[in-house]
Order: sequence, then structure tokens, then C-alpha cells
Amino acid sequence: MQPHQSVVPEGWPRVKRNLLIVSGTAVMAVVTVGLVLGAGQAVASGDLLTAGLLAAGALVLGHAAGFGLSVSRHPRRGGPVPYLGVTEQGVPGLAFRYAGAPCYWFLGMLTVGAVAALGIAVVLAVGGGMAGWIVGGLLAAGAVFVGWFIVVALRLMPGRLVLTPDGVYHRALTFEYYVPWFAVYEVVAADTDHPMIVVKAHPSDGTRLHRPAGRLGGAVEAEYLPFLVVRAYWLRGNTVRAYQALDHYFRNPDRRSELSSAQPLGVFGSDSSTSGGR
Repeated sequence: MQPHQSVVPEGWPRVKRNLLIVSGTAVMAVVTVGLVLGAGQAVASGDLLTAGLLAAGALVLGHAAGFGLSVSRHPRRGGPVPYLGVTEQGVPGLAFRYAGAPCYWFLGMLTVGAVAALGIAVVLAVGGGMAGWIVGGLLAAGAVFVGWFIVVALRLMPGRLVLTPDGVYHRALTFEYYVPWFAVYEVVAADTDHPMIVVKAHPSDGTRLHRPAGRLGGAVEAEYLPFLVVRAYWLRGNTVRAYQALDHYFRNPDRRSELSSAQPLGVFGSDSSTSGGR
């Protein structure tokens, strides 16, 4: 079997759109437009404080709507080109980088929300009396916590999946996880509401897990441990390539040594490698 002929489920990774997410995204988009219009009217009337609050709300909801739209779209071909990357220990391997759009919308939503909460906290503390101080303090504490979470995510960016001769490494936005090949017993293209790649593995002393954000990190993908899981909306156009590469090297252990070189890029580094099963 040639690497580019790995079987891909028909239509995968097609997103099954959730009515709640789609309707929620649409509502947030409409409210965002309303807030922008309201902010413009407030500026025209000279009420800059109200304009600022409305603009902040528009930015938060706008980014939330953008993230909802990003994770609901069907991944298309293209995206970041696979490359020769490294694990957290510097071991080289075939790497698939996270797409930029979902990362931007997610971190942008958190950043704008934290800044907006901090700004509101200052306003309440200045003119809100004791109640203002209490509410403002809670908002400020929440903003600091989210800010710390953002710093952790930025330190781990860009997220990536790296296949090395000895194992598979996943660097997500909030955690890092490594599974040795000898522990892997199946690679699955999971056709869930949000499609994902699942590398099924037995618990092993060779696995490595780093959670700089503590239990908060990896609230979605890490819940499947000891399985290694990557959702398609993070990899976008690289999803099929990554699955085919994982499937190929899982089934052909004698070829894994080539993962430390640029040789696999000639097969998995172009859109032609994603033609199987389409």
C-alpha cells in the first residue's frame, strides 16, 4: 500500500453542524452588529463610556462568533504545509501545524474578554462604591486568571502533531502529550460531531504528559487519555494528511526510521496525498 492510498472514511472529516452552536453563533453575530451600531450612536451623542462598553462587548461576542464559525466549518484542503518539526525534547519528525484561524479566534476571544473585564473592573472600582469594589475585584481576578491561561497557551503555540521514529507527540494549546509507537494499537478517523483523529494507546511508562495549566489544560482532548486525540478544527486542511501519515506508519513500522528525515514530505506534503477516500 502506498502512503497516499491510506483509506479515509467517505466524507471525513465533515463536521456535523450542531443546531445549538450554529444558532448561538448566529445570535452572537447579530448582537455584535447591534452593539457596534449602539457604540456608534453613543459616540455621536458624546457618551464615550457607554460607547467603550458597547465596543468591548462587540469585540468579545464578535470573536466568540468567529470561533464558533471556525469550528463549525468543514476543513478544506490546503493550510500549513507539513514540515520537519521537533518534539519537546528536540527529536525531529514529520510535523503538522495547527491552523492559524481557530487559534486566533480562540485566543482573541479570551484576550478581548479579559481586557474588557479588567476595564469594567476599573470603572466599577472608581465610581461604584463598596459594591463596585467587590464586583470589580471579582472581574479583575477573573481577568488575571484568564490572562495567565493565555500566557500558557502562547508559550505552547504553535500547536502541532509530530510523528517521530519512536512515537507521536501532540503539542496542544494547554498541554503536551507523547505516546510511543509500541503502546499504539489503533489509529481511528473518528466521525463525531466534531471529527477527530484518535490514536488509541495502552497506558505505558513511555508516555509523557505535561500540563502547564494544570487540570484546566486539555479539558477536551486530554479527557481521552491515554488516547492521543486531535480535533479536526485545529488541523483544518492538515487533518487528512495527518491521519494518513499516522495510519501508514502505524501499519508499517519498518518505515518509521524515515520520519526523522525530509523523505515523508514528498508524500504527505502536498494536497495530492489527501486524494484517498475522497
